[in-house]
Amino acid sequence: MSGHDALEKRRRISEETYFAREEQELIEKLRRKAELTAEHKEIGEAAGLADDELIADLMKFGFKRETISLLHLVPLIQLAWASDSVSSRERAAIVEAARSRGVVVGTMADAQLTAWLDVRPTDEFFESATRAIRGFLTALSAEEWEAGVTDIVACCTAVAKVSGGVLGLGSKVCDGERAVLSKVAAELARGHQEEADAFEAKLN
Repeated sequence: MSGHDALEKRRRISEETYFAREEQELIEKLRRKAELTAEHKEIGEAAGLADDELIADLMKFGFKRETISLLHLVPLIQLAWASDSVSSRERAAIVEAARSRGVVVGTMADAQLTAWLDVRPTDEFFESATRAIRGFLTALSAEEWEAGVTDIVACCTAVAKVSGGVLGLGSKVCDGERAVLSKVAAELARGHQEEADAFEAKLN
């Protein structure tokens, strides 16, 4: 084989290798896109959301089909972090709420909950999750909407009170917790001013 033929053979092999690699990368991109599309749909169905932007936000912050059940616990977690640390009583109350909602020990959702209780999520995370919850609630009937908001606010209030007072025996809600609770209630009740005012009154 002449030097020219050898060079041509190497060039051809190099081109074939390049195009094979490009094809494999394209296949991987298409596979990943299909997975994300399927997960986007599953998260939307599980969360009761039809807003693609809200679902995309949830995915951006790490929500998966296995952890979307934690969505309605996020306001409780935000409330617990109002004092810059989560007390053992607050942690126990949130874990109990999670168990009552089907979050099983040792699952991905359980591990994610622990991570959020160990390290405070960002404000952007909390805001995105609250918007998503409101998006879910607005699709319900008026009675279901009121029941849903009332349940979330009641759970948040319970977490706020669990470590209040002297030695955790009182029922005082600190100013930081009150501010977070008011913000959450206002966002969930946006467009329902009368209900928002009622929730605010319950904090006083």
